[in-house]
Amino acid sequence: MNSDFFIYKLSPLLNELGFQISEVRENQTATAYLNVGAVQVPFFIKFSEDAVGVTGSDVKVFFAELNVESAKIKGLKGLYIVSHFYTDDAYNSAEELGIALSTYEELLNSTVNFTDYLKSVISDHEYSKQNNLYVYQNVRNLKGEFIPVETEFEKWIEDSAKNIFFVLGESGLGKTTFSRQFSYSLASIYLGEPTGIPAPIYIQLKHYKKSMSIANLIIYHLFNVHNLQLRSFNVFSRLLNEGRILLILDGLDEYINDPTSYEAELFLQELFSIAGGKAKIVITSQPDYILYNPEDASEKNIQASKIFERFMNKTNYSIMYLRPFNTDQIKTYIKSKSGIENKTFLK
Repeated sequence: MNSDFFIYKLSPLLNELGFQISEVRENQTATAYLNVGAVQVPFFIKFSEDAVGVTGSDVKVFFAELNVESAKIKGLKGLYIVSHFYTDDAYNSAEELGIALSTYEELLNSTVNFTDYLKSVISDHEYSKQNNLYVYQNVRNLKGEFIPVETEFEKWIEDSAKNIFFVLGESGLGKTTFSRQFSYSLASIYLGEPTGIPAPIYIQLKHYKKSMSIANLIIYHLFNVHNLQLRSFNVFSRLLNEGRILLILDGLDEYINDPTSYEAELFLQELFSIAGGKAKIVITSQPDYILYNPEDASEKNIQASKIFERFMNKTNYSIMYLRPFNTDQIKTYIKSKSGIENKTFLK
């Protein structure tokens, strides 16, 4: 019987990468073809989800199996794929025998290269008027706590049970500034040390028509606007659910004008449908699209908006409500803006 690793993870990923799997066997091997232009290249694939690690001896056994298959299929290439890691002698044996080694993670990362996109996120922020002027705000969460926004954000990032982060605030309170700042921060960290850091995908919803689904506007944003070579939304969804992407959708209220509309309900329905696995999605909005009384909202008493009523019993989201600047934050902003302690302007 084939493993869940192959059925639910590896096989769909190989299909997205262009492999056509022709046969899967009980000994965790498969035959497949990869279309390279007009040529079909045959592959004999070995897969393993052994957490111990594949050794040089394992590679040599696979090489023997490959030789048997090569007598049947001309030009057959060997590919070993594991869910965890290879030992050093496995790499040495593979190089000596001409076998390609890959991990599931390496294959997943090969589906799309975010480097140029993230560089554009960074450059857009650095050339914006808000660069170096960001002041961390306080938020109110559903526990009634008033805490720094970065603290609440970090708690959400680390909570594997929470996929969606609703950032609510009145117009002009700083939702877009917050979104752009965290996109910039994550992009900078990702390009410096990508291990374990999701790639931020920042989308200002106001630039897109409300008739577009979330899937369509993501593909349009990445492929048409930023020329990111994304094969399909399935690839994006897989990366999102594997925790490789943090999706930031800024301005639900600027995308859909009526918080009671059917379009708004469809948007939330699709939002929750793609927020599975390790997915992390930030969405900003004016409060009335989600809550009627955000100042009084608590974990036990959420006065949900009309469109959020059907989703409020889900457990995979967090909500925070942005607070206006306090006196110290105003002083910090003025000093950043003017470079001095401008007491006259502060008054």
